[in-house]
Amino acid sequence: MLQGMGGSGCFSPEVFVHPVGAVHNKGFISQYQVVQRGLEKYTIRLKLRSGHSPEEPVIRLSLDDLRRDLIRVLGPATEIEFTFVDQVEALPSGKVPVCIVRFDEIANHARCHE
Repeated sequence: MLQGMGGSGCFSPEVFVHPVGAVHNKGFISQYQVVQRGLEKYTIRLKLRSGHSPEEPVIRLSLDDLRRDLIRVLGPATEIEFTFVDQVEALPSGKVPVCIVRFDEIANHARCHE
């Protein structure tokens, strides 16, 4: 579960799953992972399919649209960064979580657990 703003509790990773995995994926995303780094800070790690480059216009446009749609849902103060990776981070068990909560500073924030 991801942490919401203003004590609003947790919200489902589904907020990201459909937009990232289906709506804005024009066939170029092989794997992705959302890392929540603060109440309004997210990094979306993208592993592109072979033969695709982050500089392709269709990819840049899709990611711009994705950012706009997510900010519309999560709020105007939301920061979304995209990084391109060769492999998304796996747990020691080998499972690859779609979402990870990893606050830069967690001292004053409640944590959500699955």
